[in-house]
Amino acid sequence: RSLGPDAAKIHTDWLHCLGNLTLTAYNSNMSNASFQEKRDGERGFKKSGLRMNQWIAGKAKWGLKEMQERSAGMVELANLAHASYYLQTL
Repeated sequence: RSLGPDAAKIHTDWLHCLGNLTLTAYNSNMSNASFQEKRDGERGFKKSGLRMNQWIAGKAKWGLKEMQERSAGMVELANLAHASYYLQTL
């Protein structure tokens, strides 16, 4: 598998975590496809209109490092959005 020798543990630990989740209307069709199929397919991330999927589409592979990067980025965006909202209420 593309996650390497620790694939089962990574899969279990990251399956429902923020860094490994995205929005798609085709989740049931993509569920167990390879990352390359999800990225390059007819309805893949490269063709998605969602910015969050475009970041994924720019990756050559999808593994622990990429999930950790994405999770940190999404948390940072959420913190910025929350701070912005809070400042607007003052």
